[in-house]
Amino acid sequence: MRKEVFRWSIVMFVVLTSIGLSIFLMLHADQYRGIHGLLTGLLVLAWLGLLIQFIISRKKGKFREHSDPVSLMSQYFEYSNDMLCVANHQGYFEFLNPEWEKTLGYSRGELMSKKYLSLVHPDDLESTLKAATELSFQKKVFGFSNRYLCKDGSYRWLEWHSYPKDNLIFAAVRDITERKAIEERLEQLHTLQAAIFDNAGYAIILTDHQGAITSANREAEKLLGYHAGELTGLNVVTSLHVQEELVRQAAFLSEKLNRPVRPDFEVFIAEAYAINPMEFEWSFLRKDGTRFPVLLKVTSLIDSKGDLRGFMGIAADLTEKKKDLEAIQQREKIIADERNMLRALIDNIPDIVYVKDTKSRFLVANVTLANILGRTPESIPGLTDLDLIPRERSNDFYNDEKVLFQTGNSILNKEEVLYDLKGNEIVFQSTKVPLRDSNGMITGLVGTGHIITERKKAEEEIKKLNKELERMVEERTARLQQVNTDLESFAYSVSHDLRSPLRHVDGFMQMMYQNIPEPNEKVRNYATKINAVLKRMAVMIDDLLAFSRLGRKELNVTRVNLNTVVRNIIDHYAHETASRNITWTINELPVVKGDQNLLHLAFENLLSNAIKYTSGISEARIEIGSRELPGNYSEIYISDNGVGFDMAYYNKLFGVFQRLHSGSQYEGTGIGLANVKQIVLKHKGSVWAEGKVNEGAVFYIALPLADESQPIKDNIPHGH
Repeated sequence: MRKEVFRWSIVMFVVLTSIGLSIFLMLHADQYRGIHGLLTGLLVLAWLGLLIQFIISRKKGKFREHSDPVSLMSQYFEYSNDMLCVANHQGYFEFLNPEWEKTLGYSRGELMSKKYLSLVHPDDLESTLKAATELSFQKKVFGFSNRYLCKDGSYRWLEWHSYPKDNLIFAAVRDITERKAIEERLEQLHTLQAAIFDNAGYAIILTDHQGAITSANREAEKLLGYHAGELTGLNVVTSLHVQEELVRQAAFLSEKLNRPVRPDFEVFIAEAYAINPMEFEWSFLRKDGTRFPVLLKVTSLIDSKGDLRGFMGIAADLTEKKKDLEAIQQREKIIADERNMLRALIDNIPDIVYVKDTKSRFLVANVTLANILGRTPESIPGLTDLDLIPRERSNDFYNDEKVLFQTGNSILNKEEVLYDLKGNEIVFQSTKVPLRDSNGMITGLVGTGHIITERKKAEEEIKKLNKELERMVEERTARLQQVNTDLESFAYSVSHDLRSPLRHVDGFMQMMYQNIPEPNEKVRNYATKINAVLKRMAVMIDDLLAFSRLGRKELNVTRVNLNTVVRNIIDHYAHETASRNITWTINELPVVKGDQNLLHLAFENLLSNAIKYTSGISEARIEIGSRELPGNYSEIYISDNGVGFDMAYYNKLFGVFQRLHSGSQYEGTGIGLANVKQIVLKHKGSVWAEGKVNEGAVFYIALPLADESQPIKDNIPHGH
C-alpha cells in the first residue's frame, strides 16, 4: 500500500511538472483515514488544482494546444486502479476513467449520456440524493456507499470519496462488492450463532479465565432461577457448585493428571486448557439454594490466532432423566468441537439442528440429524430433503418452508415424523425460524427438532389404557342400568300389588267398625288413626308407582322456555299463597333442551317445597335465576329464606322416602326431590343444594341449553 501511494505521488508530480503548473494543494489530514483516504484526498485536490489552473490559463491564453490540461488529465486517469470521475450538479458525468467501463460494463459514452442517479439502486436512491444535496452546498462527502447498476443487470457496491468545487464534483470511487459480501456472510454467521445460542434447549454459560460468567443464554437463566443479566459477573464456583463435589473432582483429576489440582475453577479447566473437553455430572445450585443434577461439558474457546479466549459450559438438566433410567441410556453424549462455538453448540445438542438456504438446501446439519439419516454431517450440505428422505415427507417439509420464506412467519412445535435406516419411527417437535440479514431480508432458516418418540409411545400406551377403562366403565354402566331397570320394575310391581291388599284392609276395617253397635271413644280414635295411616300409605304407594313410572318414561325432547314453565307454576299456586307475604324475584331464565312435562314436574316440586318450607316465615323471599356454564349448559337456582336443612344430612336429601323434617310439621312422602334428581339425570344434567338450618336453602339444576333447530314449547302440560 505504501508503494502504491509512492507510485501515485510520482505520477502526480510528473503530470503536474510536465504541464508547467504551479498548484497550491491544501491537505486537511483529519478529513482522511488511512492510506487510501490520504490517496483519495490527494487525487481529488490534484484534479481540483488542474481544473482551476485550466480555467485561469484558458483566460490568459497561455496553454499550447498540445498541452491541453483535459488531455493530460485523461492520461492521468488511465493510471488509476480506482474509478475516477468528474460530475456536474445537473446529474451527468463530465469525465470517467477506464475503470468505470471495466467495473460496470458500460462504455464511457453510455455512462456519460445517462444521469448518474438512473444507475443507483432504488433502495439507495434516498441516501444518494442526500449526499448529492450536501455536495451541492459545497460539502465534502467521504466514505459514502451505494449500489450501481451494471450493464448485465447486476449491481455493484461502490464507495465514494467526493469533493465539490463550484459546479463540479470530483470523486474517487472504489468497488467494495466483495468486501460487502464478506461482511454479509459474517453478519449471517453472527445471526445464526445468536439464534442457536438463544434458542438452545440447554443451559450455555461462557466464562473468562477465572470462572467469572461473561454470558449466559435464556435457558441457563430459566434453569438457575435468575432474571436476565443477573448471572453476568457471578463466579461459577461460588455461585453454582457444591463444595464437596469440587473437592472430590479435584482429587480425581490430581490422580489422573499426576499433578495437584485445586478444588476451585481449575477442576473445570484442567483438561480444557489442553483443548480436551471435560464432561462430568454435577449438582447445580439455583438462586433459591435448591440443588439439581446436570451433565456439564466444559470446552476452551480458542480464537483464530490460537489464543485462549475463555471457556464454554453446556449443561443438560438431568432431573427428569434421573427418574427414568431408559431416558438416560438413550440420551446422546455431547461431542467436542473446539474449533468454534457454533459447531460445538449444534453438535452437542441431542435435538435435531440444521440451517437451510431459501431454496431449502442444507447449509449445516448436526450429528443427530445425520445419524437419523445414516450420513455424516459433512455429506449433507448442498442436498435437499428430496435427496435424503421419501418424496411424501420431503414435499411436506418443502411446502412448510416455502410458506415461511414467503410470509416470514415461524413454525413452532409442529409434530413431524422421520424414519431411520432401520425403519424406526422418530417423532419430533419441529421449530423453524427465518434467518435474516442485516437488511431484514430472509436468507434462510434455522430449524430444530425436539425428539419426543418415547413420550409419544407413553401417550399411546395411556390411550390404550383409557380405552380399556372406558370399556370397563361402559360394561359397569350397562350393568347398573340393568339393575336400575330391575329396581324400577320391582318398585312398580310392589307399588301396584300393594294397592289390592290395602283396599282389603280398608274394607275390613270399615266393616268391623260398622259391626260394633256402640263404639266407644277409644275405638273411634283407633279407627280414625287406622284410616289416616291407610290414606298416607295409599299416597306413598301412588308416589312410588309414579317414581317407578318416571324411570321408565321416554323423553320427548324439545326446546323448553323455563320462563313460561316457572310463571305457570307460580300462577298455579297463586290461590294457596294469596294470604301470605311472599316476595318473588324472577330473573331471566334460559331455553333448555328437555321434556316439557318432566321439567315442569321437577320445577313444580322445587317451587312447591320453597312455598311449603317458608310457610312459617312472616316475610318470605323466593328467588329464581340462572347463569351460563361451560359446555353449552345453564345453571338454574331456586333460593328461599325458609327453614333450610342441616348439610350433615345432605346425602339423604334426594333419596326415596327420605325426609329431613317431620311429617307433623310439613306434609309429604319424601319422594319429591328423588323425582327431581331422576328427571334431571335423565336430561344429562345435575342437581345439588346448599342450606343452613333456619337460614334457608338454595337448589341448583344444570341443564343443557337448547339448539336453535329444535321446536319450542310454551304451553302448560295437561294435568297441572
